[in-house]
Amino acid sequence: MGDFPSHVVSVPARPRFGRARATAFTVLAFALCLTLSGATSSPALRSPALLIAGMRDIPSPPTGTPWRPAPIDANGLNMVASTDGQQFVLHTAAGPRTFLPGVDLGNTTPGHVPADVSISAAQYRAWFAAMTWLGIRVVRIYDIHPPAFYQQLAAYNQANPDRPLYVMQGVSLVGDAYIKKGNLYDAQVTDAFRRELKDAAQAVSGQLNRTTLPGRVGGEWTADITPWLAGWIIGSELDPAAATATDRKNADAKAVTGKYFRSASDATPTERWLANRMNDLAGYVAAEKVSQPIAFVNWATTDPLRHPEEPLRQEDQLQLDANHVRPTDEWPAGTFASYHAYPYYPDFAV
Repeated sequence: MGDFPSHVVSVPARPRFGRARATAFTVLAFALCLTLSGATSSPALRSPALLIAGMRDIPSPPTGTPWRPAPIDANGLNMVASTDGQQFVLHTAAGPRTFLPGVDLGNTTPGHVPADVSISAAQYRAWFAAMTWLGIRVVRIYDIHPPAFYQQLAAYNQANPDRPLYVMQGVSLVGDAYIKKGNLYDAQVTDAFRRELKDAAQAVSGQLNRTTLPGRVGGEWTADITPWLAGWIIGSELDPAAATATDRKNADAKAVTGKYFRSASDATPTERWLANRMNDLAGYVAAEKVSQPIAFVNWATTDPLRHPEEPLRQEDQLQLDANHVRPTDEWPAGTFASYHAYPYYPDFAV
């Protein structure tokens, strides 16, 4: 995709809009049935991963070279990851890594609806160990997880400094109000998302305390995981009709000339709104003297290509281009293109 790394692809749990609205929620991309077995006290258990049924049958992973973070400094900001031309680079003790095996993690478990956050600290602990046992090096989450996620990840990484688990932090839009209003620029929509971005920046640095609300996890976040924070993917899969209405209603939206991100001259109003939100997040993050790559969520329905074979017009009416949102020199970690990909949706991709 133009000047940005185009190989960063995520396979999320389900499409949020369009014809294929799914009702199930996948917890882990590599296993839907990670459950704790009854054995919890055997001295033979050397890893929490072995509490998961079937893990004993998987050979121990090779030691390999260390993945311990080796951050670099740029413009006074500390970076454990950055983008370099067409590559996404993780800076480790064994040198730069450009292929990052990863997995998605939702915030609930089978038998619960998506809004019902139900993962326990013990499950996080076992899953993190299982992920690295299977060769996973990055876990991508879509929203702010409960404090236990960050606490258990920090504890696991501190105990396994050469085989840590890095995080790609997501921040979803707050609700679907922009769809009803047909306007991302609506003050209620924008303010809610900006607050969520700020909360996420505080959560990953262990400085957030908020109450639980419907659809929003609460608690006290005290664990700092920024040493292993590989980047951010913000927003949600945008409803094409609502984003098209956003472009129409805000045709005179000003170009973005933020300190950390700017919009290209040919950016659409929706892309300018996204550039502003990425600039907001960068400001919150830079306050901690760090910089991480930031991208916005995209999917095939709104990719910058035309798909004349798509039978549903609404699935090909809007194009969003990551090249239209640019980092400034003040944001050395840069940006990248990220796509949600499904094997069954939309129709032109099947």
